[in-house]
Amino acid sequence: MRTVAEASGDHVLDTSADGLRIVEPNGSWALVVPDSARPVTRVWAEGATRADSEAMLDKWSAKVAHVAR
Repeated sequence: MRTVAEASGDHVLDTSADGLRIVEPNGSWALVVPDSARPVTRVWAEGATRADSEAMLDKWSAKVAHVAR
């Protein structure tokens, strides 16, 4: 999680949730949540459009996958 947080750069981070919430300047966000019992990390994303949401999901899923290697 620390590596994902460091990869967020200048984005707004919210660590008060169950995981790490990264907010883009346009208001789109991704929530990265590690499972406490299994070696699984879930990523949720929301944006103004479906394309924005999918872009956030792709971006942060790729960063999590890269860290897991």
